[in-house]
Formats: sequence, structure tokens, C-alpha cells
Amino acid sequence: MLAKGGQAGKWINSDCQKSLPYIYPAYPNCQKTFNGFCYLHDRGPMDYAESYCQQNNGTVLSTQSQIENTFVQYHLLPEWIMLGAKKVFKNSYAWADGTIWGKFDNRDPLDRSLETLDCLVMYKSSGLW
Repeated sequence: MLAKGGQAGKWINSDCQKSLPYIYPAYPNCQKTFNGFCYLHDRGPMDYAESYCQQNNGTVLSTQSQIENTFVQYHLLPEWIMLGAKKVFKNSYAWADGTIWGKFDNRDPLDRSLETLDCLVMYKSSGLW
């Protein structure tokens, strides 16, 4: 998602192998916690993020509620954050940690590019994916 300019807040096509900030729940020496999870951030492509998180007993971020989405939006540093969601069908995603894609869905309803994206990113200023 673009952070600046006339298209700010809009989703753009992006390569999931591109190095992007991501967040994973983990526990040691945690400074940012929510609902029993510790949120840490690092930078890298999705496959690296998944591997790194697993090595540290965590998973790439999946937001399960508006409250959690708001926590991530206001308490974490990167301007945009890779979510642990991967496309499984046209405009249909699944969380990489295996949790069910529930009723909470914060994708921008006006964004027509979602059908072409292989992964999702949260834009910090709006909290939309």
C-alpha cells in the first residue's frame, strides 16, 4: 500500500518476495504485548518472515479483531506492516498461522487490486489492509 502521494492509502501490486516489515508474536523480553502475545518486528519477504517467526516460536501476524488491528496500528513502528495472510483463491485469503479467516476483515472495500495481491499489508495511518 502506498504511504505517500495522491494514491496514499491505496493498495498496489507488490511482490511477496520483496523485503517488507512484518510482525510476529513472540515472548522473550517483550515490550509490546496484547492479549497474551508479544509483538516484535523485523524486515524481510514473506517466506523469510515465516521461517524467522517459526524459529522464534512465533508466527507472522494475523489480526483477529478490530481491537487487535487498532493495537497493531497505533503501537508498532513501521509505516506499513506485512500481515500473515496469503491468497488461496481469487480475493480469498488464509492466515499463515492456521487460524480461521473469521468475520473480521479490514480490507479496503474500495480497493480493486485485492484480487491480484498474493499477500496483504496493513497501512498504519488507516489500519486498512
